[in-house]
Amino acid sequence: MRSPSLPLPLLVLLTLATAAFAEPKPFGDETYTQHFPRLRTYDVQHYRLRLAFEAEKGELKGEVAITLKPLHPNFSRLDLDCAELTVTSAVGPNGAPLKHTLAGQTLSIDLGRSYAPADTLTVTIAYEGRPRKGIYFLRPDAGYPDKPVQIWSQGEDEDTHYWVPCYDYPNDLATSETFVTVPAGRLAISNGRLLETTENADGTRTFHWKEEIPHVSYLLSVVAGDFSEHKEEVDGLALDYVVPGRKIDDATVKRSFGQTPDMIRFFSSKIGRKFPWEKYAQCAVQDFLFGGMENASATTLTHNTLHDERAHLESRSEGLVAHELAHQWWGDLLTCADWSHIWLNEGFASYFAALYTEHALGPDDFRLEIQGALEGYLNEDAHSYRRPIVCDRYFEPMDLFDAHSYEKGACVLHHLRFVLGDETWWKGIALYAERHAGKNVTTSDFKKAMEEASGKDLGWFFDQWLAKAGHPDFQVSWDWSDETKLVGLHIKQTQKAEGITPVFQTPVAVEFTTAKGKTPLRLQVAQAELHVYLPLDAKPLLVAFDKYGWIPKTLDFPKAKEEYLYQATNDDDCLGRIKAVKELGARLKDDGDAQGKVAEVLANDKFWAVRRTAAGVLGDMKGEKALAALLTAAGAEKDARVRHAVTDALGNIADDRSRDGLHKLWEKEESYGVRAAAISALVKTKAKDALELCTKALLEPSHGEGIRNAAMAGILELDPAEGVSVAWNQARYGNPTHVRGPAVGALARHRPGDAGVTDYLVSLLDDPYYWTRVSALDALKERADPRAKEAIEKLLAGAVDGRLKKGAKEALKRLRDGSEEKRVADLKEEAKRLEREAIQKEAASKTSQAEAEELRARAKKSMAEAERIEKEGALRGK
Repeated sequence: MRSPSLPLPLLVLLTLATAAFAEPKPFGDETYTQHFPRLRTYDVQHYRLRLAFEAEKGELKGEVAITLKPLHPNFSRLDLDCAELTVTSAVGPNGAPLKHTLAGQTLSIDLGRSYAPADTLTVTIAYEGRPRKGIYFLRPDAGYPDKPVQIWSQGEDEDTHYWVPCYDYPNDLATSETFVTVPAGRLAISNGRLLETTENADGTRTFHWKEEIPHVSYLLSVVAGDFSEHKEEVDGLALDYVVPGRKIDDATVKRSFGQTPDMIRFFSSKIGRKFPWEKYAQCAVQDFLFGGMENASATTLTHNTLHDERAHLESRSEGLVAHELAHQWWGDLLTCADWSHIWLNEGFASYFAALYTEHALGPDDFRLEIQGALEGYLNEDAHSYRRPIVCDRYFEPMDLFDAHSYEKGACVLHHLRFVLGDETWWKGIALYAERHAGKNVTTSDFKKAMEEASGKDLGWFFDQWLAKAGHPDFQVSWDWSDETKLVGLHIKQTQKAEGITPVFQTPVAVEFTTAKGKTPLRLQVAQAELHVYLPLDAKPLLVAFDKYGWIPKTLDFPKAKEEYLYQATNDDDCLGRIKAVKELGARLKDDGDAQGKVAEVLANDKFWAVRRTAAGVLGDMKGEKALAALLTAAGAEKDARVRHAVTDALGNIADDRSRDGLHKLWEKEESYGVRAAAISALVKTKAKDALELCTKALLEPSHGEGIRNAAMAGILELDPAEGVSVAWNQARYGNPTHVRGPAVGALARHRPGDAGVTDYLVSLLDDPYYWTRVSALDALKERADPRAKEAIEKLLAGAVDGRLKKGAKEALKRLRDGSEEKRVADLKEEAKRLEREAIQKEAASKTSQAEAEELRARAKKSMAEAERIEKEGALRGK
């Protein structure tokens, strides 16, 4: 066959057979039901909010005036979303009070008469409450006396109605204005432009914000409390960086937010629409539930994005900042019409953040970021579930905020860019933005824009990548004939093509490299098996399949040693070099040539991520060449991300020279991440002073507390009894929050049959800190201890947070599906541990005999419980 898209003559053979492949796990369970778009009976035009807070009590008092237009005749009842609030009054357009009832999460207001679509009316509602969701109050307490006073909202997915009665679904857009009254000296940031700040006679101050561009209700935002502002402008647009307290300097703010002006110019230029809102504020708040939230004109971010110079050696904020900024177009200006299309928000923001990486750092960092997104999706697909990106079956909308919507969504946009070409893809993006700005969108809207821009029918693309699920699993090989001078390329799709997973059709970039140069071509794969023969001047030195990584896929492409050696240093695609280095380590671990080549890559490759990969592979290879290369890199490498990998790799080589190198890294290294890695590596190599170093490092603060966590893990490894005591202490309320979660996880893994640990983890389900509750729930899920069942059921019944509900459901399922088998194993392991501790006590001192006897009694009790569960299981089996 000949293809007009191919520059050289080809012989193509087609085979329609498919290979068997493991069935992926389905998405959700019996509680996941189909959700249809919500039907509106009215169109909100404007929200006018007045808010005052009692921060110390976690209370708010509010008034919202909702201006709306009926969508149907005889409109006489207004139904609003409203949860856990006390409505004190409802007033109609003429100022008369209106009857109202609150049933469940629906506030029904009798309007007293009928209205028609030509009418516009305003209903004013006064209310108060202590919200458990939607808006959050931070204040000092005994555990954290230095915690700042902060109040911040978080509306997505459908949480705004916990702090203001509203229409809380994404298919309605309205303008808004917010009056926020706070004590003197405190700030309040909201959507839109600040119109006025009023100093009140009672010592309070009121901020009046107005957003004149329509947006959905989950983008309503309030941030108030002890903050300071750092301001600048870009092309006349006011930028406001809002950070906690008064002590954060300009350098720290710039470190996190300094690229914002360049990002705005880049996105505005490429999308073809200037930044759409009146101002752009970025507010860093403590204890935030996510990395960031793209409220219209006023993004909220975790305060952890603020970091010092040492953290900056490995950690950057640009990815988070770019993602939330991209949402100001994708998600805010154009908003998904219902949650099944959430990828139009999240997939777009994820991909445009990567596009900014391409703009700012170049193609290698960009391709690495896309590969990372692909691996994130593939991990979820392989170990959690498979679903279509556009999916209307779920339990909570938050179930769809996953790697299918974010990472796979970004990868699908990247692939479409390859299918259409850069010019056409950007033309379609601009058309989509222009046509649907200020509106709700569906995947069909995006498809139509891309089809119009390209002049092509893209039904096949959107069907296989958005409506169906999965990805191609490619198995590729090549051969060469000296006689015919033909190279044969053999391509199979091995995924099980049935149900929601198809045989995929896709163009593929292939490249053959010989001594005389490169021969690129674009193949069209639309079958389960494809064989292509191409004339070349000589046997290829390198064959690349999906050059530069455009396709969401898995790839099994084994090659000869010589090709891997060549590819590791000659492929102009960083992903190809990374792949070659990994394959040399996996297939030729003990080969001297392979070790030498990987060492060469570590010393000389121009891209940091390739060097990082080489360091990791050398750590697995071990041997003299590997150790020498790693020790050289430990002293010579300038990039802390690579030094981190070098440090990890040295931890795989239990040698006095590696320990000496690790000690030097610990003594001299500035990067927090590398210091944490050094502690872990010294533990792993059983350095004599490892326990002493861990004890000291437990007191060393760092951004994200990586050093303390590494030290705690080291103590658990070297002295389990002491490690459990340390973890128990570190998990307590009042310790750094970044330490508490890992400490809780450590308790889950150590002493698996200990009832005291289970009881402690159950108590943490009521912890004031959200992420500790999440960690405790994850730990109980891992332990699968039936004694926690009642507490988890109670949490599920009373939780308002979608992620906690999902975690509780998963924990209960784990208890149902495998609790007995795991419980028996945990109890037996607990009995062995207690017996070991008893022996240690006896060996330590005669005065420890009583403690040893107590430990043995507990061991016998654990073993008896294991035998009882086994016996009951056997009886049920009979």
